[in-house]
Amino acid sequence: MERETLLLEAWNKDAEDPETLANLVVCCIHLGNLPSRFVSQSRLAHLDHVLVKGASTVEESFDRALQSVA
Repeated sequence: MERETLLLEAWNKDAEDPETLANLVVCCIHLGNLPSRFVSQSRLAHLDHVLVKGASTVEESFDRALQSVA
C-alpha cells in the first residue's frame, strides 16, 4: 500500500510521466485493481513506451488467435 500511495503522489505531481503511469499499471495489477485509467492515459500520451507497445502486441496476437478459431 505504501508504494501505491507514493506512486499516486508522484502521479498527482506529474500525471503525464510515463514511468509513473507504467508503475501504477503494474501496482494496480499486483494489488488486484483494474489499471484501466492508467493504461488509457499511457496509450494516449506515450505510444512509444515499452509497456504500451507490449500491451498492443499482446492484444494484436490475441485478436489474430481469435480470428483463426472463429
